[in-house]
Amino acid sequence: MPRNTLLSNSALYAPTTITNAAPVINPEFRIANHLLLSNGYKNAVVSPLCIKLLLSIAAAGSNGPVCDELLSFLRSESVNDLNSVATQLLSSVLVDRLSSGGIHLSYANGIWVDKSLSLKPSFSQVLENTYKSTFASLDFTNTDEVAKEINSWAERETKGVIKNFIDPSSIQSTELIMANTLYFKGLWWDSDTFRKKYTWDGDFHLLDGSGSVKIPFMDGSHRRSAIAHHYQDFKVLSLDYKEGSSEDVPRRRYTMHIFLPDEINGLPALVEKVFSDSASLESMLPFSYVDLGKLKIPRFKLSFKVEASPMLKEMGLMLPFMEEALTEIVEERAVSISKIIQKCTIEVNEEGTKAAAATTMMIPPTGGAAPRMNKPPPFDFIADHPFLFLIREQYSGTVLFVGQVLNPLDG
Repeated sequence: MPRNTLLSNSALYAPTTITNAAPVINPEFRIANHLLLSNGYKNAVVSPLCIKLLLSIAAAGSNGPVCDELLSFLRSESVNDLNSVATQLLSSVLVDRLSSGGIHLSYANGIWVDKSLSLKPSFSQVLENTYKSTFASLDFTNTDEVAKEINSWAERETKGVIKNFIDPSSIQSTELIMANTLYFKGLWWDSDTFRKKYTWDGDFHLLDGSGSVKIPFMDGSHRRSAIAHHYQDFKVLSLDYKEGSSEDVPRRRYTMHIFLPDEINGLPALVEKVFSDSASLESMLPFSYVDLGKLKIPRFKLSFKVEASPMLKEMGLMLPFMEEALTEIVEERAVSISKIIQKCTIEVNEEGTKAAAATTMMIPPTGGAAPRMNKPPPFDFIADHPFLFLIREQYSGTVLFVGQVLNPLDG
């Protein structure tokens, strides 16, 4: 495939196909690790997958050294690999299963271009065929109208979760915007996991040592067992979401994994350990039911917005942000990336989880592992201090959302 042919979603793993085997290389982990650790004592929730998908589209619009740098960053050998995995992602992992009683999942792409520009046919064709993108030509001198249209799109695609995604002032001196959204809503596999009548207020200890706050804890202590494991200095709990019964799409299992350090201040070290590489994560995930004593997890809702461009530059991705870096997007001239912004929201309660992310790429005018035990002893899982969580599709290893909870009251 020619270098200037549109890329689809970037390769999630070293293989070019999604299999039940553990992923070998997962570039989202580098993004997640950097984002969480750079936020210090703050709650955060992000979708590294969505950021990576936009970078894949940027690679599709590049050539030469810029494309090489993007491929290296995304850990992919060719645009063909990126395109192959994207096709499988959109047809099997990022597929809605609500009608069959499973996860409500929605992924969408959109692109808005100033009326003075026109997309290259090869770029727009694969955007439409592979990404199923929506297109619009707008007057970018009217930033209020541009922001209104994109915000309406993001709110609609995330079922009302992401509101006021971008501000008109943030898109001044911009002539092209690409964005994607990811919406996830899942009920716990066992509807009896947490009962509202058992929810109680307790102390949650803060990472910065400033004391504790009173928060509502969901209590699952009536459960006799759960998929969990206690390692040397941290615990992991896995909570599955309901699966659909449809045979129209490949079977998938979506799970929330909660990583709880033993020490109140142990979260930063645990984040680095979890995201060191894909194999490390695989070795940490529990695989069988164990006896539990107490099971208490905070009920929480949080939102997080980040401008990811400075972080990506710190990680070595420099060329796409240089002037006239992307040569294969519009007919009239080469363009560059100015900003990559993501807004993400998640709510976890007794029924399950609702999460959404909206991510945009703005283009300005030219010139601008531990060993496992076969029979672990019973233990308590009480998340009363900062912890890490992932929402992950088990068979493919695709991580949809990543977050850290440092203070459940800080939404």
